[in-house]
Amino acid sequence: MRRRRDKNKKSFISRLWVFLAVILLVSVSLSYMASLYWFFDLFSHFVVQYVLIAALLTLLLLFSKRKIWALITLVICASQAYKVVPYFDFNEDFTEYYDEVKVLQYNVNRNNVNVDEMTRWIVSKTEDVDIVVLLEVNERWQEAIRRIKWAYPYHISKDMRGGRNMAVFSRLYVDEIEIKYLKDESPVIVLRGETTGYEVPFVLYGTHPPPPILPSYAQTNQDVLESIGEHVVKEQIDHRLIVGDFNSTRFSPNFRKMAESSNMKEGDIGLGIGAYKPSWPSFLPNLMGITIDNILVSDNIVVQKRERGPAMGSDHYPVITTLKFVVPKENNG
Repeated sequence: MRRRRDKNKKSFISRLWVFLAVILLVSVSLSYMASLYWFFDLFSHFVVQYVLIAALLTLLLLFSKRKIWALITLVICASQAYKVVPYFDFNEDFTEYYDEVKVLQYNVNRNNVNVDEMTRWIVSKTEDVDIVVLLEVNERWQEAIRRIKWAYPYHISKDMRGGRNMAVFSRLYVDEIEIKYLKDESPVIVLRGETTGYEVPFVLYGTHPPPPILPSYAQTNQDVLESIGEHVVKEQIDHRLIVGDFNSTRFSPNFRKMAESSNMKEGDIGLGIGAYKPSWPSFLPNLMGITIDNILVSDNIVVQKRERGPAMGSDHYPVITTLKFVVPKENNG
């Protein structure tokens, strides 16, 4: 009787691993159809999770003697691990002439009441951080914005639909700050300025498209990402950045299309797998999170480091990115 119970238990556990493998297979299959339908795109963001789950299931299925399913999960693991390879294409520090710029980006969450704590943390970084991009600031932030302005002479804020308000601050010299409206009337903040040392011109786009959780939101998100790519590539300035909460990850075809059309690269590429520190959601363990707060840079900007700060009540973590702006030859003579 005991042997029968043990056998039934092993059979149940074996079927459980197969059931989980089926769910994984369906999820990954839907992710490959992300460009066909907005809902499928939601499955495209969890590549790191797919790799880890597939690797674990492969071992468990082998142990349970489910060799066919173990092979299937192994193939899934390999196909998803391939997408993570760019993390290991380490950035080359190829120049001695550069200006270092630090960018802080933070979706503070419009429902977050810990404004004083967040403001103190941001102000504590002003000696090191050159540009600050804040998202979802609201009326609670009016006094905080005044305090932050004290350290940053150049600044602009913009109210957006759905509480996705933006504020950008810079202590680097700024030639122009403007609100640019994309084809669907979604605004982005555009800042054109110069670095401090070698006076390298640069342009920064700040954005916060809506989360693709409904068909209309998903379409707007796609339109914003596509339109930003089209606008940035037309800029006459060589050093370019796109910063924001994209509500999308580098694994989404919409995000990749923006990166390709703008001829830019993601900020976490080349920093190693150790740089994978998800920015959202802050209330879940790291291995369950994804990076939707990102930065894209042109090829003449080297990403040195990306650091994550404390969430302080937001569902997002703040991220500080250290950049090297490569100096053109005519500037370093």
